[in-house]
Amino acid sequence: MRAVAVLSVLAVFLLSACTCCEDSSTAGGAGGGNATLIKLQVEGMACGVMCPPKIKEDLLTVKGVEDVKVDFETKTATVQITGNVDSDALVKSLREQFTATVKN
Repeated sequence: MRAVAVLSVLAVFLLSACTCCEDSSTAGGAGGGNATLIKLQVEGMACGVMCPPKIKEDLLTVKGVEDVKVDFETKTATVQITGNVDSDALVKSLREQFTATVKN
């Protein structure tokens, strides 16, 4: 019975983690039409459960970042920004275990 409960919790956790992998090829949402997308190639992700939320948390600390979508499968982070955000600041905001390069 305990194993079933643990598996159920893990299944819910894994399924909820997959929402970070949605494609964000267009800027929109609450930020309006002034948003720009910056795509980063991120290395150092070991799993699709814990790493994407950490990367998102780090990138959201940069002023001007409105939203972040992290895709574990392609090892990318799509960052929605408003205003003038230096891409070097995005790269530097990541924890030591991750390295990133700007794709666009």
